[in-house]
This record gives sequence, C-alpha cells and structure tokens, in this order.
Amino acid sequence: QGCVWLIMKNCIFIKDLSFKYSSKFILNKINLTIQKGSSIGILGPNGSGKTTFFNLLLGILKPLTGHISFFGHSNKNFRKYIALVPQRFHFDPNFPISVKEAVLMGRLSNLNWFGQYSKKDHLIVEEMLDLVELSSYAKNCFSCLSGGQAQRVLIARALASQPKVLLLDEPTSNIDQKHQQKISNILSQLKSHLTIIMITHDPHSMHNFFDHMFCLNSTLEPITQPYICSHNYLSLIHISEPTRLRRI
Repeated sequence: QGCVWLIMKNCIFIKDLSFKYSSKFILNKINLTIQKGSSIGILGPNGSGKTTFFNLLLGILKPLTGHISFFGHSNKNFRKYIALVPQRFHFDPNFPISVKEAVLMGRLSNLNWFGQYSKKDHLIVEEMLDLVELSSYAKNCFSCLSGGQAQRVLIARALASQPKVLLLDEPTSNIDQKHQQKISNILSQLKSHLTIIMITHDPHSMHNFFDHMFCLNSTLEPITQPYICSHNYLSLIHISEPTRLRRI
C-alpha cells in the first residue's frame, strides 16, 4: 500500500475516466499514468474529446466515472498548480491591455487581500517575459501583437502562475514557422521543470520533444511510432488497438 502511494505521489494517475454528453460517450474508460516531468503529446481528429479531456483535468467538468489524481491530490486540491495555454484567447481588441498586464493575469490567484500585485509578482512576470523573449514588448498593446507573439504571451501568462503541470492546446497552430520554432525552443527549456501535456495536430515538428504520444478518439491508445502524413489521415483512423502510425 505504501508503494502504491509513493507511485501516485510521483505521477498523474487517471483511472477509468469516462464522460458523455446526453447519450453519447465522448471519453470511454481512459486510463493513463504520467510520470512527473514527462512530456506527453495527444493527437486526435476534431471532435475526438481532446478539449473535454483537458476540461476534466482542469476540474471544469466532472467525470461520469473514474477519477484523476495529481501527485497524490485530487484535481480540485491541485487546481492552482495546473496552467492552461489555450488555442485561442477571446478578448475585446479595443480593450487597452498591455503585454505585461496580460501576463500579470497569471498571478491573479496570488493577489493579497488588498487586491494588489506584489513586488514578487512583477519580478516573476518580468522573468517570464524574458523567457519568451518579449521583454521589450512589455508596454506594447496586446492586441497589436502578431499571432505568434500573442501565443508566447499566453505561455508567459500560464508560467507566471508557477504551475507544476502545463496543458497546451495546439500552441503552434495557425502561426508561422519562425514562431513555431520559438515556441518549440521555449518548451524545450521548460521540459526539465514541468510536466507537460500538449494537444497537437502537428507531430512532425515536435515528435522528438515528447516522451510519449497518444491518440485520443473516445479511447486513448499509445502511438508507438510518432509519424503521420497529415491531419486528414489521422481523422480516418478508427482506434481499436495500440496505434502504429508509419511515415508515408
């Protein structure tokens, strides 16, 4: 029993996780163990349950069956140590928020009872902006950034909360190759410090980054050879056994 507890304290443990909308199962008996410090890539066609899976990890949704533990804690008790980098950030482009103010949002859960940011908050934000190479843009308007720059700001915002688990929802989609490479470099620097779970439709550029890759399509199956010719090819896959994707 003590050995099992030690294992759970060093991993994310997902057991028989199921969820459905109305009568349709979106996720069906997902089982996954992620060791602390691992980098996990998740692929899957549109509508396969990837966003639902993230919402369950974040505690936004409750499982129909099964449970999730983060290093021996429930996701409810571990929530402040999980950060999400969304695929899109919906905001009013006319709202005058600066890059630094956007990243400071990652420190909201740490505000004192006066509702003021501390010196430590500002130092952490400056450190994160330096990490994503946007320190010189701190006073710039967030809405004036390019797509790739905005995505790096969202990564900085997530990191400002000092998470132990980082969730990324297609962080390199719809941005140019230059910024894709910058984000890849940033994540490579973080790999030794965080447990990273990433949804991606582009396994080519980052397959060497991941320790393990999985295909999610209601069920979750390991990808033993992380090569795929296109998203269209993946969308045709019917998962019924461990997936072997070959280079085409």
